[in-house]
Amino acid sequence: MRIAVTGSIDADQLTPCGRSFAEQFIAECLDKLSLSLSADQPRIHSGGRAANIAFGLGSLGLAPLLIGSAGSDLCDRQAGDLRQVQERSGPLDLVVVSADAPEAMARRARQCAKLQIPFVAAPAGQLARLGRDQVRALLAGPRVLFTNAHQSVLIQERSGWTEQQVLGRVGTWVTTYGARGSRIVSANRLPRDVAAVPARAAAEPAGAGDAFRAGFLAALAWGLGPVDAARLGSALASLALESAGTRQYALHGPELADRLVCAYGAGAVRQIVPRLEHLAHPARTPAARVARASSLPRSSYDPRPAR
Repeated sequence: MRIAVTGSIDADQLTPCGRSFAEQFIAECLDKLSLSLSADQPRIHSGGRAANIAFGLGSLGLAPLLIGSAGSDLCDRQAGDLRQVQERSGPLDLVVVSADAPEAMARRARQCAKLQIPFVAAPAGQLARLGRDQVRALLAGPRVLFTNAHQSVLIQERSGWTEQQVLGRVGTWVTTYGARGSRIVSANRLPRDVAAVPARAAAEPAGAGDAFRAGFLAALAWGLGPVDAARLGSALASLALESAGTRQYALHGPELADRLVCAYGAGAVRQIVPRLEHLAHPARTPAARVARASSLPRSSYDPRPAR
């Protein structure tokens, strides 16, 4: 399956604070927040939603196209035009529309519909910036819709559609709930809940959601079902949780398979494990095989993190 991942390509600045926000809250004054946290030395890592998802796909042995733009020299109106991408790189089987500038996301979803390319909608934190028409463009027939618990409510508010109306427009709706796992919902089917794979030593939550999406999409590309896809996504997310930085985890196939077996049992993951055994240790092979299809500067890029 030829997958193109569109969206943000950023540099993430992670700043440890040493204390949690919850420790600063006063229960009686939640309507008047005033916080001051001292920050330790910031760490800068390569990031961006599209780049993170492409990295995860590449780590699992796929060769996605990464389509995005960065910089402030040119307008992004033509950045990542899917028709031009196909002319250069061949037909696309699936396009991931991940978090980016609102109009860029809506435009790519509309272009997928026009070119009849199956697509996945993964708006993430940018959902809050989308207008009604832009949200509805993302819901115009995606094969998969990814949200977290908050976004699953927000997308109904922003679209003006009920849960059932959204389900009538998407193939599969996958909602993640952190340590509680994920829920897979499709029209006319009972919801399916998938437990999370526990992280062995959580270090940083940034990038876990993108790793989950990468694992889920890799499993779909292998012809596996959504439950297996969610299990693989959860295992990859646990790796991301254990590293500081969104693309700092190292994937070793047998070790990832062991996580899956420990979490779900050998029988439950028997179709996933054979796909992982050929993945060599990252010290001996590139961690990601990402072909960058387009990286054009743009002036309309919002430098605020798309989280």
